[in-house]
Formats: sequence, C-alpha cells, structure tokens
Amino acid sequence: MFLFVGRPLLDRLGTAGAAMLAAAAGIVRWAVMAETAWLPALAAIEPLHGLTFALLHLTCMRLLAGCIPRQVDPRGPPAPCHR
Repeated sequence: MFLFVGRPLLDRLGTAGAAMLAAAAGIVRWAVMAETAWLPALAAIEPLHGLTFALLHLTCMRLLAGCIPRQVDPRGPPAPCHR
C-alpha cells in the first residue's frame, strides 16, 4: 500500500507530520494492546503496525536522503563540477 500512497502522503504531511502520525498510531496501538486481549480489538489495531513501521521508515529514508551530499549520492554519478 505504501508503494502507491507513501510518497504522496509524505509530501502532504512533511517529515515532521509523518513522524508524528506514526508516533500517534504507535501510541494508540500499544495502548489498546496493553488494555485488552479481545481478539476483534487486536485484529482491528493490527494494521496500525504496518502504518507505524512503513510511515516512519519512509520518513527516515527521506531525512537521510536530505543529509547525503550530492557527491556521494548512490543514485547516480554526481553532477559535473562547474569551475
């Protein structure tokens, strides 16, 4: 799902917003898991695991991509130097 939705969602929320959404979903998931063993409730919150992992992973990858200098970018050769 995040193959198709991840980039637009991250563009819309930004890295800070996406990290906050992932954190909020994690808090909800862990709070419900701590309070109940009722199978329907656990099944209902299980998709939040995918949301928290995938969204935080995409956020971290975007932040890391912004930290790498263009000269060492693994996506291709660096732009030629203009002197």
